[in-house]
Amino acid sequence: MSTKIKPAIRGPKNYCAFGELEIGDTFVWHGDLYRKLGDNNDHIIEHQAAYNFVANNISYEMCGEEVLPVDVVITWTKQKE
Repeated sequence: MSTKIKPAIRGPKNYCAFGELEIGDTFVWHGDLYRKLGDNNDHIIEHQAAYNFVANNISYEMCGEEVLPVDVVITWTKQKE
């Protein structure tokens, strides 16, 4: 599977503290795309956690980190057989 994050971030960047984001907001941090997580059915994920779309893992203890909020549009293509 190939994941590409576009566009490259250029120009002024409107960073904010991770804690200012709402659950479900997307943002760029250290060049990867993330989504802020909230409560999960069986396990409580603190509001300091975020899912990394590129690495397919969760980063914890995000409180205090400066992140770049972004709007996300998903474009997909069928995999070649």
